[in-house]
Amino acid sequence: DQLDSGKSVYNICRAYRLAGQLDVKVLIQSVNEIIRRHEILRTVFPTVDDQPVQFVLPNLTLTIPMLDLREFSVDEQEKGTSSLVNEEVGYFFDLVRGPLLRLRLVRLRNDQYLLVFTSHQIICDGWSVSLFFRELESWLRETGG
Repeated sequence: DQLDSGKSVYNICRAYRLAGQLDVKVLIQSVNEIIRRHEILRTVFPTVDDQPVQFVLPNLTLTIPMLDLREFSVDEQEKGTSSLVNEEVGYFFDLVRGPLLRLRLVRLRNDQYLLVFTSHQIICDGWSVSLFFRELESWLRETGG
């Protein structure tokens, strides 16, 4: 990242469909509980003496902005979600300040959502992203989200 600063080639972006009634407040609480439990999701990488160092933030609370596309046709929803995912893929993470994880929620219908997960590869890989979503699914089931 230091060699290619300002580029998004190290981003991981995944979109997950959620079906059924969703309590957005519970979703946000669940995501933040996962972040609280896993230090790597709160980690940033400041530079000390010209060397990057790992620093775990004591607290990190994410919000999850929601884009409501219920009023649009399926084709318009597809364009909107595609545009959002492309925007997220190109997002530049600041490794020094963080957070190195972003989530966006798209409401397609009253009972259908798309959750877009974007992180820098320094804190996640494909395996850990799937682990994150398994844990999130478990939290949502337990809390009725």
